[in-house]
Amino acid sequence: MQAVLGPLSAFRRTFLATLVAVLGFVVLLSNVQVRRSLEPLTELSAGTRRLARRDFTQAVQVSSRDEFEDLAASFNAMAGELDQQFRTLTAGAAIDQAALTSPRGEDVASEAAGRLLDSLRCHAVDVCLVGERAESPWHHVRAANGTTRGEGTVQPLAPELEALRAARG
Repeated sequence: MQAVLGPLSAFRRTFLATLVAVLGFVVLLSNVQVRRSLEPLTELSAGTRRLARRDFTQAVQVSSRDEFEDLAASFNAMAGELDQQFRTLTAGAAIDQAALTSPRGEDVASEAAGRLLDSLRCHAVDVCLVGERAESPWHHVRAANGTTRGEGTVQPLAPELEALRAARG
């Protein structure tokens, strides 16, 4: 009887050891796979917290080649749009504040030129103040590259006067 059950006992020990090793390997691989799946979610969650603090400087970096990467790209596009909207709203509020606090139109035009340059992300902005008589010289404010500002008067040209008259109705 021992001759028949002896190999079965050895098989049982080998089978149990193999089963434990395979289960351990499966748990390890599952853990790695779950972590790999959660990394993009962790990055997206951190990006959401940055957006809540109005920090638009750091894009979400996900390179998983799946729907999480597409979601991260959409998230970054949305963050860029929100950044632009907040810049525009902030610029509008600063221009409104300048218009309410400064009696001089030149100061408001200077503030508007600087704020528009920042919010529109362009290379240069020109703002002209047109008096009641459009033919009179216009006060001109130029902001360029965020640092250079120039002010002065400019005589309007005929096409500009025609466009202004058409806009006034």
